[in-house]
Amino acid sequence: MAFFVLEIVKKKNVIISEGSRPFWQLIIAAFFYTVAIYFLYSFFSTIDLYAKSKAVKSSFSALEAGILAFMAGMGFSSTKDYYFDFKNNRFKPVFRVGPIKIGKWQALKKLEYISIFKNPKEEFEVNLWYDRNRHFNISLFDVKNDAISEGKQIAKELSIKLLDATIANNHKWLSLE
Repeated sequence: MAFFVLEIVKKKNVIISEGSRPFWQLIIAAFFYTVAIYFLYSFFSTIDLYAKSKAVKSSFSALEAGILAFMAGMGFSSTKDYYFDFKNNRFKPVFRVGPIKIGKWQALKKLEYISIFKNPKEEFEVNLWYDRNRHFNISLFDVKNDAISEGKQIAKELSIKLLDATIANNHKWLSLE
């Protein structure tokens, strides 16, 4: 389970990050990347398009194995971050693998409210709702009061409302004081 971390960089700028991967996952990722390099080297060193069809199929099998191993390595080493620039009303989802970051700024139409609810795993989620029915999971907490405290801080910073939805069918708006 990814735990999100909230950092208020400057007023109206927020970063929501999955954080870093555990060391054991990075070791597994390194293994898959090594396997990918081996199979890609095998493909490029043995490819001969003018050879018999069995040799060509064997080379392409190595390419396929290399691609699959690379994708498995990505699964064990990638994280996703969200950068918010509320001053310019935009956000950027960023896909990150090590020092490489890929993302593009997108318009953020309207911030609605912050909500706190209890998920099936008995954790309290703090979510930022925008554009009527879209949301970002900002953080997870084991204790309800910690989630409410975090939600109040974010709602104050963004000047939006806070909804307590921890009890099913009994939602209530909370005061930010």
